[in-house]
Amino acid sequence: MQPPAIVAQLSQHVIGQSAAKRVLAQALRRRVRRQALPTAAEHAAVKPRHVLLVGPTGSGKTELVRQVARLVDAPMTISAVTTMSQVGYHSRDVEDVVKDLFGPARELVLARQAAAMRSAAVVAEASGQVEDALEAALVQELWLRGDTPREQVIKSFRAGELEEQEVKVDVYQEAERDDFEVQMDNLLKRDPKRKYETVRRKGAVADLRPILQDAELLRRATSRSVDEEVLSVVENEGIVVLDEIDKLAVTAAGMGGSVSTLGVQRDLLPLLDGTTVRTAHGRVRTDHILFIGAGAFHTAAVTDLLAELQGRLPLRGVLSRLDSGTRRGAAAVALAVAR
Repeated sequence: MQPPAIVAQLSQHVIGQSAAKRVLAQALRRRVRRQALPTAAEHAAVKPRHVLLVGPTGSGKTELVRQVARLVDAPMTISAVTTMSQVGYHSRDVEDVVKDLFGPARELVLARQAAAMRSAAVVAEASGQVEDALEAALVQELWLRGDTPREQVIKSFRAGELEEQEVKVDVYQEAERDDFEVQMDNLLKRDPKRKYETVRRKGAVADLRPILQDAELLRRATSRSVDEEVLSVVENEGIVVLDEIDKLAVTAAGMGGSVSTLGVQRDLLPLLDGTTVRTAHGRVRTDHILFIGAGAFHTAAVTDLLAELQGRLPLRGVLSRLDSGTRRGAAAVALAVAR
């Protein structure tokens, strides 16, 4: 997808703001180009171009980024840097901004898998597996335990004459969780560990068919590792918005910053360059996560940030305040500033 195409797509949801769209389209284009490369070595060579949006509160910085994330179907998290502090100070660690991506990424992966399971090809293949299972169960019930010839059982089943016949089948389903597991998950605010089991069910062929259909789709969905896919989505598609980044700036008069905020700026540098973050879900590389800084910069200027941090936010958009009439449909008005 070329930047003009990205701008055209955004224009269907955001009124005007062509300059702001171009700034973010440049960043997205770099990601799309990397994903189109054939080898892992070429992937590693293309680094993201991070963005800095500068504009007053209410100018639409966050809304514009939300539309971008929706357009590319990417997980996004918004983290206010005022809640962070350098390690050793009482607040959130800077690396938590990466950990926050796992929630949206898991929802995205599960939605993608659900959509894939609803595809015509997968449903048709699952239906074939269900019919084979019902046919085998009928053969076992009527032929092995009775006097009906096997060929006659199969012929009658395929003709729809055995829909009321009761059989026993194995059904794949989510295992029941005991009260202790539920309480621990709630106490620790963690995602429940899904466990699955196969149980024996008895019923009429017509009643068991939809149950087996759902079970077969569930088996196919859980055959792939959700955790591995979530980790890949975080590393390759994640978008992190560093909101209120202007609160980290130290003015010439020494206002607006402290030892802690300077430490936060320094701790952000490895994330933007690409580093490994340890999480409960595994090690995460930040090389290809797109970081977007956003701030009003009322009392400080962009140049009051550390020079190293400025250099790692090469794409910049300057946003102006919107009047009440324009604000209804517009997300932001931006001007690209070449570094």
